[in-house]
Amino acid sequence: MSLKAFHVFFVLLATALCGMCALWAAREYMNEHATEMLVFSILSALSGVGILIYGGWFIRKQKHLSYL
Repeated sequence: MSLKAFHVFFVLLATALCGMCALWAAREYMNEHATEMLVFSILSALSGVGILIYGGWFIRKQKHLSYL
């Protein structure tokens, strides 16, 4: 596995983790109405979007490299 393939895999994994954390925190906020859970949910969702943007930038920048 090349460094590029590992990097893309890690970006997808980190995005999925941010999404799951955002959903969990949103559910906790709905149950407990704790402001910190709302903030954590929003920050997790924004982090996931940021990681996706970074992943797109990385793939465009490294398009000349093989995934092997």
